[in-house]
Amino acid sequence: MVSDSTCGCWDDWGGFLLPYPAVPSKVSMAEAARSCYSNLHSLDMLSATSLVHHHQTDRANVIGSRLIGFDLSTLLAIVWTRTIVSVLAGEELAKLFAEFVGDPTNIDFAIALVALVFTIAFVSYFFGIRDLDFTKVFLLLGYLFLLLPSITFSLGDKRILLDLLAGQRYFFVPNVIFLLSVFYQSKFNTQKRNLSSLLCTFLVPISLLFNLFAYKPEFFLTGNWSSWHQEVSRWQADPAYPLQIWPPGWTVQLPPPSSLKEN
Repeated sequence: MVSDSTCGCWDDWGGFLLPYPAVPSKVSMAEAARSCYSNLHSLDMLSATSLVHHHQTDRANVIGSRLIGFDLSTLLAIVWTRTIVSVLAGEELAKLFAEFVGDPTNIDFAIALVALVFTIAFVSYFFGIRDLDFTKVFLLLGYLFLLLPSITFSLGDKRILLDLLAGQRYFFVPNVIFLLSVFYQSKFNTQKRNLSSLLCTFLVPISLLFNLFAYKPEFFLTGNWSSWHQEVSRWQADPAYPLQIWPPGWTVQLPPPSSLKEN
């Protein structure tokens, strides 16, 4: 259950993903406690094992200190560059953000402290922590439990992580959780939207477009993907027709046309 010491806390803290399917969106304290007890117990065991593992590794001094270049300014710069800007605005804008930050150790501690307060306020409002919605809480805690130890226990100078090609294994799962949190906060029912949900509803497609373009820019430039309107028309004429979607290898199934008419 313990990851290799060169892999940060990927496997160790990945156990936090376990409680998610077990928790309904809005439940009472008692119901949430009952449904999550066994999964949280597993998380406690994994967390304790991980901490013992890293403590023993550090005491043995096998791979040197894990705190090189570790300070508040650098930590905030890494979090914003690798898990917020890169997720919401794509890799290219994240690179520009990292260049703008420069060497985070040159940032005054007072500025870093203000940035920390702003980050906490941003995350708290962004995900609506004031509401007793346990899915939001678990997503946020999962994001923090995976991200912060992974950065802390990563090898080498922490400033290297400002390079988007470095240490990608440390950020993949936290980034997925962050985007899931944004999507969960989105509300497509206009009668129930508030400012944060409206912002999230706007950010989800923007994030997907930025990252799809980063993944396959030539695909967007050529525009040779299948026409969804034509594909649906062909499927309506022949429900056995396999819909052609992008990327290749993925499939999508629609309900029978008769059920659509009934609804």
